[in-house]
Amino acid sequence: MSECGKILWIVSPFSVIIGVGVVIGLGWSFLGLQEVRVRKAVDEALGILFGCLVCSRLFYVAVHGFYYRSHLVEIPQVWLGGLSGVGGIWGALLAWWLISAISRRSPAFPVDRLVYLGSGIAIAVWAACWFGGCAYGPNANGVWWGVMARDEWGTFAPRFPTQLLGILIILALVWILDRLPGRRRKLAPGILAALGLAGLSLELFVLSFFRGDPSLSWLGLRLDAWGALSLLLVSFVIIIGLSRPHKVLHSR
Repeated sequence: MSECGKILWIVSPFSVIIGVGVVIGLGWSFLGLQEVRVRKAVDEALGILFGCLVCSRLFYVAVHGFYYRSHLVEIPQVWLGGLSGVGGIWGALLAWWLISAISRRSPAFPVDRLVYLGSGIAIAVWAACWFGGCAYGPNANGVWWGVMARDEWGTFAPRFPTQLLGILIILALVWILDRLPGRRRKLAPGILAALGLAGLSLELFVLSFFRGDPSLSWLGLRLDAWGALSLLLVSFVIIIGLSRPHKVLHSR
């Protein structure tokens, strides 16, 4: 195998798409900030991204423990594939809390700009799943709105456009959040990010009913649906907490 071939084998197209999404999301988040503020914000964003990656992998490994018990060496090999979207969001939340605790600042320190980073990553994940054959919709043979998509076995077929809808919903969510009346003056710090989390969680929950990829389930719902519901609940708690005047804290 040539050196170029080895690189392409190690760095999958899925990883490249996610990487591009991260870069675009970072640029989108900190556009217009002063250089000093950008450096600090990027350091914090990278910490959140690391927590996102670690928890995303750990959640996936936990769900598929029956396989990884006999393949322990593959657990840290994230480039082989196997990440959990819900786990990644939980990892971002935990990293956000840890960074605020270490820096001795309120968890409401300015994270609203990270809505754009999260949006860039979410769009990239849906696009990568469309390309890589995951989170696809059920078969839609014989209908005009079916979109060609592949499954994990490499079979292309007309399917419900779950991945495309995921991308369009994220774009619509960003458009709505960016145009909230008086959001810069009236919303407490962190509220915009919490609203973004609520929107993303609701999207993941609703689209879980339009996925055709196999998944473990509990009480009739996919595990990712339960994960999305847990995140939706957390987002509501955060919104209520930050909306109360005596709970609004500012960065030190």
